[in-house]
Amino acid sequence: MGRAYTENAMHDKQRGRTVLVIAHYPADEWRMKAVWSHLECMVEHNKHIGKVVIAAPRNGAVQSSMLKLVEYVKESLPAVALRLEVQHYVNDRYDAGLWCDAITQGGLLTRYNNTEKAKATRGPGGTSEARLGTSFHDGEGAFPAGWCDACAWDRKRMCGERLDFVVAKYGGNQFDAALEIMESSPQCMAKERANPEGWCSTCIWERKLTCGERLDFVATKYRKNRHDAMLEILARDPQCHYVQEEKKEIQALPYVNNSYSDWDRFVLINDSLLTLDETTNNADFDGVYSSSAAGAFDLISLSYWGDPEKKEIFHEDRHKRYWLESPLRSFSLRGLQIFADNVCNIPAVTSSNLMRVCPHESVQWLQHTKRRVKRCIVEKTEIDVAQHFGNKETIHGLYPGGIPNKSGKTVHWSHQYSNWRELRYKLKFPFGKVSAELWPCMESRHREEARFCVRKYEGLANAPPPDSTESEAC
Repeated sequence: MGRAYTENAMHDKQRGRTVLVIAHYPADEWRMKAVWSHLECMVEHNKHIGKVVIAAPRNGAVQSSMLKLVEYVKESLPAVALRLEVQHYVNDRYDAGLWCDAITQGGLLTRYNNTEKAKATRGPGGTSEARLGTSFHDGEGAFPAGWCDACAWDRKRMCGERLDFVVAKYGGNQFDAALEIMESSPQCMAKERANPEGWCSTCIWERKLTCGERLDFVATKYRKNRHDAMLEILARDPQCHYVQEEKKEIQALPYVNNSYSDWDRFVLINDSLLTLDETTNNADFDGVYSSSAAGAFDLISLSYWGDPEKKEIFHEDRHKRYWLESPLRSFSLRGLQIFADNVCNIPAVTSSNLMRVCPHESVQWLQHTKRRVKRCIVEKTEIDVAQHFGNKETIHGLYPGGIPNKSGKTVHWSHQYSNWRELRYKLKFPFGKVSAELWPCMESRHREEARFCVRKYEGLANAPPPDSTESEAC
C-alpha cells in the first residue's frame, strides 16, 4: 500500500506504516478547516503516515460535505488524496464511537480465526507469509524449502509428527495443515478414513479452543447440519452448553492476542484541534508517528493531567490521578488492542443506562442528565483509559492539560488564552482549539498562525473573512 502513497516507499520499510483516524462532525466551517489543517500539516509531508481515515456520521448533509472536502483534497493535496478514505458510521458515542467504528468495523483491527492466531504471521498489506507446500515428498523443487525439508518429512513416520512438523515449519492452522498432509500421504488418509476419531480428528478437536470452532469443525467434517452438530458437541463437551454462532463467539474474544493489523502505529485525532505547525518537524512527535522511534509508548497523548513523574494512574482522588486526554492519542498495535477491548465495547450512554455504565458517585453531583451523560463518556473514554494499560511506563503525555492560575486553580489550556499562549511559546505547542473561549483570541491576535495550515483550503473554498472581534478573555 505504501507504494501508492509515496515515491520512496520501497527504500524505507517504515514508510507508510502509520494510519491517522480523524473523528469529524462538520458542525461548522472551522471544524472542516480543522480537519484540513491535519491533512496539510500532519500528513502531506509525513513519511510515516500511509493511510488517513476520516470517520464521520452517516447522514446526507455530512456525506455531501465530505464529498466537497475530498474534491478539495484531490485538487490541492494530491499526495494526501492517495492516502485518504472517508468512512461513515452511526454517530452514537461521539468521537470515541467514530474512532472505535473505524477500528473495529473499518478493518484497522481484524480478529484471527482462533485456530490461526498462534502461528499466523503477516507481511505488509496483510497477506500471510506462512505457506504450505502442495507436495511434501517429491524431492527438491516440490517441497517449498528443497531436499533437506523433503528428507526431514520422509523421516517423520507418524501422521501426528508430520502435522506438528508442517505447522511448526510453515505456520498456518492445524486443520489446513492436516488436509495438506492427507492429500500428500495415502497412509495418513487411510488412517483417518478408517477411524472417524482418528489422529487428525482427535488432535484438531483438542486444538479447537472455542465451542463455535468445534461446531463448525463437526458440521463440516461429518456433513451434519449445525443443529445436529451442536447436539453432538454438547454430548462430548458439557462446557459448550453456551454454543452460539461462530461469528458471535469470535466477536466475544478480546482483541489483545487475538487480532492483527496491516499497520504499526495508530493516531486518533478529532476536529476540535487545529494544527498550527508542521508536526513532522517537532521532535516530541517522533514517537507519535512511528513505533520504531525512541520514546514510542503503547499510548501517547497530546495532553496529560496529574503528576507526570509519579504517573499515579490508580490514585483514589480523581483530581490527583494521572490520565491522558482524548483529542489526540497515538497507539502501538498492542495499545490499540487494549483500547478496543476496554473502550470500544462501552455502549452508547443514555439517560436510561447511565447508572449502569457509570454507577460510581463521581457523576452524582451533576444534576442535569445531559451533563451527567457527557461526564460519564469523558470518564470512560478518557480518564479511565490509562488504567487499562496497568503499567505506567507504557503510557506518556506530551504537554500539561492545564496550568494553575493566580488563585491556584488548574484551568485547561483551551479555556484560557494565557494558558494556551504559555504552552505555545514556552513549549512550542503545535495546536490550537476551535473553542468559544480560545478561538476569538487566536483569530484576533494570531491570525497568521491560525491560518498557516488551512491556507490552501481557504483559497479553494473562498471562505469569507473571519470575525476579528476580540474577546474580553484575551
